[in-house]
Amino acid sequence: FYYESILQFGDHEFPTTSALEHASNIKYVCLEMTFTMDDISLLISFCPRIEYLNVECIENMNIQSFLREILNKINQNHHKYLHALCIYIITADKQMVKQLKQMIDDEKLLLNYTIHRQLYNIYLKWK
Repeated sequence: FYYESILQFGDHEFPTTSALEHASNIKYVCLEMTFTMDDISLLISFCPRIEYLNVECIENMNIQSFLREILNKINQNHHKYLHALCIYIITADKQMVKQLKQMIDDEKLLLNYTIHRQLYNIYLKWK
């Protein structure tokens, strides 16, 4: 998974060692299809300077569990660069955003943040 994904960033094909060297400089990542939290964890660990992550969730994915896992991972590892997340999910609506906000507040996953929806995208930013 990792080597294939890294080779798709950009217009050039890099040998594996070159891709590993450049991974620490990647700041913006868009995942067209998210399979598991392990995929994202691996990506964050190999690209520690990610500032913005855009993920496309599959339809039957539990978005609350998915977001909880991402935020817990960020909080546990004290990730200092990642401060913006966009989740594309075809079932996004006002109620989903309200539920996610409630979960974040109840579980104190983030303190200073904004969350909003635009069409099928849920945007989350924090300090």
